[in-house]
Amino acid sequence: SILLIVNDIFVPNLRFALVRTAGIAALGILTGLCGIAIGDECAGTKKMLLLFLCAAAILSISAVFSDLTGTAADAIGKIRCFSETVEPIMIGLLTAMGCAKTAKLMNPMLVFLINGIVYVIEKIVLPMLLAAGVLTIVDGLSDKLKVGRTVKLLHKSVKWLLGLLTTVYIAVTVVGGMTAGAADGISVRTAKYAIDRLVPAAGGMVTGAADAVLGSSALLKNSAGTVAIILAAAVIAKPMLTVAGGMFALRITSAICEPFSDERIPKMLDGIAETVSYLFAAVAAVTGMFVISLVVMLLTGNALAV
Repeated sequence: SILLIVNDIFVPNLRFALVRTAGIAALGILTGLCGIAIGDECAGTKKMLLLFLCAAAILSISAVFSDLTGTAADAIGKIRCFSETVEPIMIGLLTAMGCAKTAKLMNPMLVFLINGIVYVIEKIVLPMLLAAGVLTIVDGLSDKLKVGRTVKLLHKSVKWLLGLLTTVYIAVTVVGGMTAGAADGISVRTAKYAIDRLVPAAGGMVTGAADAVLGSSALLKNSAGTVAIILAAAVIAKPMLTVAGGMFALRITSAICEPFSDERIPKMLDGIAETVSYLFAAVAAVTGMFVISLVVMLLTGNALAV
């Protein structure tokens, strides 16, 4: 169940992420205590100590962000490899059912998902988010160099790019799948009607056998598709929940630091958490497109077996 997944995967990942960010919270609180304990008469010492503590916090934040970025990239790579494995099986079962037009449509769609959309996300979206994370740290570190608007531009660009890719892919896949499925249905029914009417005596037996074959193929296709969706969920659940746990841990740490620490640290934590949320969205978009492709192939051709 969902609660079991949350309890077994999300909660341990959140706990682990909170343990990692506890050091950041401690450093943030130390910066606040340093500002209170050291008076203005030791301004030079105070500034150097604050700089040292902030630098240590920045290194810890950078390490957490780097790990989460790597986790998201690995998750997208796993979906790509899984798509390459599942695609020939599902296309073959669609062809066996007589859904030749659907198979011809879905084959390039899945290839486009693997070689097109995933490539764009890996080579454009992830580097943009990595740059946004680095600029967030730079923005929080320096009072003179302000790049907050650049970070917002990167975030909005990633948001629009993911939305555009997802919308186009879903529209083409769903509409094309419905159209091709209808054409396949007409072709198969026409063939069965012709055999039944034109083949003397044995025509009914042949169409009955064809119905049995179509039914068996549909059962195999649906079983394979269901198993593929379950396996995809198993493959992607842990990295997605790891990224989500890291995002929540960063926001919780920011909330803990805000009343006590130097204002730069919670600002950086909030900015990195926002960037990590877009990492989660990128992984979710690739996973969603893959699952939608499987669902379209599952639904296509079922009417032919009736």
